[in-house]
Amino acid sequence: MPDHHVFRKNRDFALGVAGTVVEGLLSGSLFMLLYAVMQDLWRGSFNLSRALTLTVVIAVLFLARILIYSAAYTRAQIGGAAVSRNLRLYMGDHLKRIPLARFSQAQTGDYITTITSDVNNYEQILTHKVGDLAKNISLSLMLIAFVMSLNVAAGAVLLLADLLMIPGLWCSFHMVRRYGSEKNAICVENVSSIVEYVSGIQTFRAYGIGGTKNATLIAAMRNFSHVSFLYEAKVLPIGAVYGILSWLACPLVMALCYAPWTEGALDTVTYLLLCMLPLFCAKLANALFIDLTSYKNLRISRQKIDAVLAEPEAVKGYGNSVTLEEDVTDTAQANKILLALCDSVASRMRADGRSCSCVTVTIRGNDFRNKSHQRKLPEPTDVTAEVFALSKTLFSELWDGYTPLRLLGVTLGDVSDNETVQLSMFQDDQKDRARKLDQTVDQLRSKFGVTAISRGSVTDATKRVGRKYKAQLEEDKPK
Repeated sequence: MPDHHVFRKNRDFALGVAGTVVEGLLSGSLFMLLYAVMQDLWRGSFNLSRALTLTVVIAVLFLARILIYSAAYTRAQIGGAAVSRNLRLYMGDHLKRIPLARFSQAQTGDYITTITSDVNNYEQILTHKVGDLAKNISLSLMLIAFVMSLNVAAGAVLLLADLLMIPGLWCSFHMVRRYGSEKNAICVENVSSIVEYVSGIQTFRAYGIGGTKNATLIAAMRNFSHVSFLYEAKVLPIGAVYGILSWLACPLVMALCYAPWTEGALDTVTYLLLCMLPLFCAKLANALFIDLTSYKNLRISRQKIDAVLAEPEAVKGYGNSVTLEEDVTDTAQANKILLALCDSVASRMRADGRSCSCVTVTIRGNDFRNKSHQRKLPEPTDVTAEVFALSKTLFSELWDGYTPLRLLGVTLGDVSDNETVQLSMFQDDQKDRARKLDQTVDQLRSKFGVTAISRGSVTDATKRVGRKYKAQLEEDKPK
């Protein structure tokens, strides 16, 4: 599972979002101030003192909005950028620890797209979308509550218009999941094709040959254009239909409030404001619909980031040890156990396509004190025989020859991918035969089970090594 601490929001981000919400509520309070001014004008009670007071209040509100929005916007930008910076650094370190074998053409495009475009999209969520959504939602609820305080029926109509957003967003999100994910996948294919194309061009130029048109790259770009059109063609009509329905709330509110106005239940100023506010609420609702659809589309990038962070990292070392039921006091018996341990750890290492440059042997006597000894290999290897040969040497240097042994362990370190291992200039036939033998043993075990074949004599200790190796293989299998 990915480490979610890299997504943890900081104090600047929280303060930025909170400040944006406060600024939105202050902007909504201007409508209430406008209502008070209109009431004074209609009643004829508007005088110079009242005008000066309202002017000061409006000036203070505007100044407060400017200051709060400036500070909140800056805080949100800084906080969101800090989160995305930590995410980029963490992903960079994580990519370096992913086995090189995973960097196929398709995976390379996926990694490049995720660490660039997808992280940028996630940063856009943090620095823009979250604050805007929080502000618009709080402002919309505030205006609906204000309208409902003036006329319950009008407020109910505006609330219903906002609730119609739910089925609209369900349809919109469905299209985003379908075509947005496909668009993202084709974008990855585009990047992979470009990487392959550029690599091919460089190869051609190295031999003095000009590049040729890449049909795969052209097809990938054509597919991207096609799915981008489908995405817009499927999502935009849903937004248009919701826009029409939300704007229908305006004439409906006018019609509902007309009868109470003519009957004198509503004064003219209230009726005028009730006719004006649905226009602003409809515009706000459409902006919310667009922002939420965009937010859902950008969330695809978060899913891609999670997928890359969930990629298994390369193992730093391979180890196995066995606690002996009976004390071992014989070198030959100890070597049999060492062979089983070397066989298990080298087989796991080969399964990951890796080689080691360092071998460590650990022993524990009947005094329950651990001792270990390690040594570098002349060159990286994945051959069991070479690992075992060095392990025997280390064991002979480590053990005094008479202290009863209770535990033996072998660890392979300084591992590297086989693709990065530098080949020797001289062919070693004996090493090639040993490597082919290892490959044959691995294939037989893969087909018939870990215990199908064993090296050397089988003892109770080596059986336990085999069982432990089988359990480790089961743990390494993808869930």
